[in-house]
Amino acid sequence: VSGNQNDFNLDGYYSASVNENNLHLLLDIKNLNLASLEPFTFHEVTEMSGSVSGKLTIAGTVNTPDIAGNLNFNKAGLKPAIIASYLKIDNANLVLESKKIKFNSFELKDSLNNNAVINGYVDIHDFKNIHYDMQLKTTDFLALNTTQKDNPFYYGKVLLSSDISLKGDVGHPVVNVKAKLIKGSSFTYVRPNDQLAEVESKG
Repeated sequence: VSGNQNDFNLDGYYSASVNENNLHLLLDIKNLNLASLEPFTFHEVTEMSGSVSGKLTIAGTVNTPDIAGNLNFNKAGLKPAIIASYLKIDNANLVLESKKIKFNSFELKDSLNNNAVINGYVDIHDFKNIHYDMQLKTTDFLALNTTQKDNPFYYGKVLLSSDISLKGDVGHPVVNVKAKLIKGSSFTYVRPNDQLAEVESKG
């Protein structure tokens, strides 16, 4: 597939045999324009730019594929709607092996050029019960930059220095947080009951 600054190729074959692995594929991504993926995020991620490159082998079965390889982010940028903070990812690498997504000093920069670094892995061996062992460290990082229009229940500007670990699985996560709010931070949380009381009083 080529065009719109995209250049990638999927090669291999699929076996219909019941008793053996069905997938024997190689995905060669010379350049994947991230902006071309933005329509598929349904406005949950905006301002996508830059590209991803890498090679992935896809083996196993359709229900339990085994994906291995590397993905390299090249001058990438995006803004997740949930935090409304623009993030930059440049020369960062994701490793996929043994049904794990591995982060090795995966660095994000905010719009102020402060950084967040992710280490650890996400185990996707069982999509119904994903396990993880992750660590996130931030320094004066713009973790939230929303307004009341973005989200009426929580909003504000949050600058954060932190050391956060996340272990366990989806059903039983274990989170340890050491965090410090940096001067200039402002955060508002509105309880739904308070908003309901306000609406009723106005009515």
